[in-house]
Amino acid sequence: MATRFIAALLATGMVATSTTAMAADYTIRFASALAPEMNHSRSMELFKKEVEAESKGRVGVELFFGGSLGGTKELLDQVKAGTIQMSVATTGFMTAYAPKLGVLNFPFLFKSREAAIKLLDGPFGQEIDKLVGAVGFKALGFEEVGWRNTINRLRPIAGIKDMQGMKIRLQPIRVHVETYRLLGANPVAMDFKELYTALQQGVIDAMEANYQNVHDQRFYEVAGYLSELPLFYDVLGRWINKPYWDALPADMKAVIEKASAKAVAYQRDVAEKEDAEALQKMIKAGVKFNKVDPAQLEEFRKTTAPIYQKFESEFGKDLMDTVLKAARG
Repeated sequence: MATRFIAALLATGMVATSTTAMAADYTIRFASALAPEMNHSRSMELFKKEVEAESKGRVGVELFFGGSLGGTKELLDQVKAGTIQMSVATTGFMTAYAPKLGVLNFPFLFKSREAAIKLLDGPFGQEIDKLVGAVGFKALGFEEVGWRNTINRLRPIAGIKDMQGMKIRLQPIRVHVETYRLLGANPVAMDFKELYTALQQGVIDAMEANYQNVHDQRFYEVAGYLSELPLFYDVLGRWINKPYWDALPADMKAVIEKASAKAVAYQRDVAEKEDAEALQKMIKAGVKFNKVDPAQLEEFRKTTAPIYQKFESEFGKDLMDTVLKAARG
C-alpha cells in the first residue's frame, strides 16, 4: 500500500521518491507517461530500489509517472536535452530520432514474442544502441509491450472492410501510418494523454494497444468493440541520456546496467500473464470481444505486404534481411 501511495503522489509530481536521491552523488530523474499501476511502472520502481541499494546510495533515482512531466515525445526530448536523465518509450517513438528503428515496426513481422525477445537481446540490440547513441541516447534494455490490438467505438473488426474510413489513433510511426492507409483506415496523430476524451467525444473512432494498456487506461469504457488483430508486436525501450551515461564512473554504470536487466526480466515475466488477465477483466465488464479468424488475417497480411518493399530503400536491404531472418526464424 505504501508503494502505491507514493506512486500516486509521484504521478502528480508532488514528491521526490526518496531522501536517498537528494543525498546521492548522482541522480537519475526517470519519467514515464504510463500509469503507476502498469507493470512497466513497477519495473521502474524495482530499478530504483536496485540502483539505490547496490550503489549504496551513491546513485539516487527519482520516479515520475502518468505523464506528470509530459507526454512520451516530450519526455524523450527532455532526455535528449539532459533535463531529465531517463525515460521509457516504444522503439516506434524513437524513430523520430533514429529513423532506422522503424525496421522493427512492420506488420506481421515477428513469428512469436520469443523471436522478438531473442532479436532484441542479441546483436541487433547492440545495433539499436549504436543507432540511438549517435543522437544522444543509450539503450538500457527492452521491455515487452506485446501485440497491439484494436479497440473502437463503431463495430467489431472481422475483416478489412470493417477498417474502411475508421479514424484510428496511431503512434507517430510512418510504417504504421502507411500500413493502416493500405487497410483503408484514416490514421490520426494524437498524444496518448488525449485519447480517452477523444474516443469519448468521437474525435477518433479507434486506437490500438496491448490489452493491459487498454484496461488500465479504461479505454473500454468509451469504445466498446475490442478486436484481436495482431498486426504489430511492440517493445518499450529504456533510454538514458548518453552524455550523462558517459560521465558516470564504470562501477556505477555496472550497477545501473545490472538493475535495468533485472527490471526488464521482471517486466517480461509478468507481461503476458497480466495482458491476458486484463482482457478477461474487460470481457467481464461488457466489452464486445472478437478474434479475427485466420482466413481474414491472411487477407490483412496480403494487403499490407507491399509496405515492406516501400520502405526497403529507406532502411536498407541488408538491415531488413537481418531483422526478417531473426524475427521469423
